[in-house]
Amino acid sequence: KDNLILRLTSDEWDKVLETNLKGAFLMTKHVLRYMLKDRFGRIVNISS
Repeated sequence: KDNLILRLTSDEWDKVLETNLKGAFLMTKHVLRYMLKDRFGRIVNISS
C-alpha cells in the first residue's frame, strides 16, 4: 500500500487501525488470562 497520507483513503486508514490497535488489544486479552493464573507477567505495547 501507498504510505503517503495524502493518498490514503479513509477505508485504508481504518484497516491500519484495525490491524494495529485491535491486534494489540486481542494479544493482551488472550495473554492476560495466563498472566493472571501465574500471578506474574508484563505486557509492553510499543507504537510509533
